[in-house]
Amino acid sequence: MSTIPIPDEPLVESLLNNICMPIAYMDIDFNFIKVNNAYASTDENNAEHFIGKNHFVLFPNVENESIFREVVKTGKPYHAYAKPFQYKKNPERGVSHWDWTLTPVNNATGEISGVILLLIDVSKHVDNEIALTNEQQFVNSIMDAAGDLIIVLDATGRIIKFNAAAEKLTGYTFGEAEGRYVWDFLLLPEEADKVKNVFLSLASDNHNEFQNYWVAKDGGKHFIHWNNTVLAGPTGNMEHTVSIGQDITEKRKNEKELETYRQHLENLVAERTAELLTAKDQADRANNEKSKFLSRMSHELRTPLNAILGFGQLLEMDTDDLNDAQREHVKDIMDSGHHLLNLINEVLDLAKIESGKVSLSLEETNINELSQNCIVLIHNQAEERQIEVINHLEAMEYCVLADHTRLKEVLLNLLSNAVKYNRDQGRITLDGKVIDNQRLRVSVSDTGEGLSNDEIDKLFIPFERLVPSTIEGTGMGLVITKFLIELMGGTIGIDSTKGKGSSFWFELPLSGQT
Repeated sequence: MSTIPIPDEPLVESLLNNICMPIAYMDIDFNFIKVNNAYASTDENNAEHFIGKNHFVLFPNVENESIFREVVKTGKPYHAYAKPFQYKKNPERGVSHWDWTLTPVNNATGEISGVILLLIDVSKHVDNEIALTNEQQFVNSIMDAAGDLIIVLDATGRIIKFNAAAEKLTGYTFGEAEGRYVWDFLLLPEEADKVKNVFLSLASDNHNEFQNYWVAKDGGKHFIHWNNTVLAGPTGNMEHTVSIGQDITEKRKNEKELETYRQHLENLVAERTAELLTAKDQADRANNEKSKFLSRMSHELRTPLNAILGFGQLLEMDTDDLNDAQREHVKDIMDSGHHLLNLINEVLDLAKIESGKVSLSLEETNINELSQNCIVLIHNQAEERQIEVINHLEAMEYCVLADHTRLKEVLLNLLSNAVKYNRDQGRITLDGKVIDNQRLRVSVSDTGEGLSNDEIDKLFIPFERLVPSTIEGTGMGLVITKFLIELMGGTIGIDSTKGKGSSFWFELPLSGQT
C-alpha cells in the first residue's frame, strides 16, 4: 500500500507521460486528479479532458464500481485479468480486453486519500486466444464429423487428440485417453513393440501405413488400417503425428470368407473339370467305337441290301410273268430297300460329321446356278402334286463362300422337305437377301401345315420325326443340314406359323464377288 501522494513536480509529470502504460490517479470518490497521456489516448482524448471528472460517470460499470469501493474500504489492491471493456460512445471500436491493477494511496496521516489505476491492453493476446480456441473447436468439429478414427500424438507418442469415432470404437473418452501412450492400453500385448517401432520410424519416414488390432475398453478387438503422417515443427523435427484409421474388421472378415469361397470354387471347378475331361475322354472313345461300328456295319448292311435291290430290279424288269399283286410287292421291296439305303447313308454321314472326318472345300459358289440345278432335281416331285416353285434367286448373282457339293446337298434337302410337307397345289418360294453387307440369307418357304413352337424345338434332334409315318423320311436330313451349314461358317433357322406354312433359312458369308 502506497503512503506517498503523487506530487506535481515536472520530473514526475515527465515520467508519467513517457510511460507507455496507461495510469490514472483518482480521489476516493473516483474523480480524476491526474492521468498520463497513455491513459488519455485510450479514450482518444487529452489528459485535461479527464481532470475533475468522475470515472464512473465517464465509464459506468456497476461491477467495477463495486470493486473500486471495496479497495477503498479494505485498503487492499485488486488485480483484474482480461476484463472486457466497450466504449459506449464509440461502439464501433468493439470490445477490448485489459489487465488492470487498482492500488490504494495513503496520505501523510495514513488515511486512504486516493487510488492509482494501471492498465495493460491485452486485447491482441485475448483475440489470439479466442482465435486459437475457435480454430481448435473447428478442428475438433471436423475430426468428430469424420467417420474415420483420428488421433494426434505428440513427439513422444502421447495422445493429445482423440476424436468422437475413436471414443465410440474404444469406449474410452478423450479425457481417459489424453496423455497416454497408445501401446500402453489400446493394443494387443504381442503387437505393442511392433507399433512402437512403426511410430519411431516416422522420425525419418514422415509417412507410413500400418495395420494392427485395437482393443476396446470392453475387450472387443477391431482390426484397423492406419495412415500416419508427421507434422514437423519450425526446426523440421517431428512435432506431432496425425493417424487416420479405418476399421476394416468386417472387410477383412468378408475378404477371408471370399477367399475361402473362391478356393472352394476353384476346387469344385478343378474337380468338375477333371470329371468333364474324363467324361469327354470316355465320350471320344465311345464315339470312335461308334464310328468304327457304323463303318463296319455299313459294309455288312449294304452287301445284302444291294443284293436285295439287285434282285428287285430284275423282278421289275420281268413284268410279263408278274401279276398286279406281285408287281405291287416288288415295288414295296424296292421302296423299302431305297429307304433303308438312304437311312444307312445318312447315319454314316452324321457319324462322319460328329467325328470331324468331313472335309470341306470352301469356294465361291454362285447361289443362282446352284438353286436352278436343285429345282431341276425336285421338279418331277413338285409337278406330281401340282406345287408351284418360284425362284427369286434367279435375279440374284451372289456368290457365297461354301463347299459346292455340301451346299447343294443342303438346298436340295430343304427343297425336298418343302415338297414332301407341302399341300397339293401349294407353293414353294426361294428368296435371298444380304445381311449387313457380309452375309447372304437364303430362304425356302412352303405353304404346308407349319409348325408349333414345341415342334420347332425338336426339329434338329436326330431321328425325331414330327409328321405321320406315311410321309417318307428318316428324321436325319435337317440334323445333317444344320451340321453342314455350321461347318461352312453359317447359321440356320426357321420361321413358322401353324396352319400357314414354314420358311427355312440359312446364312453364309458372301465371297466378296457378285
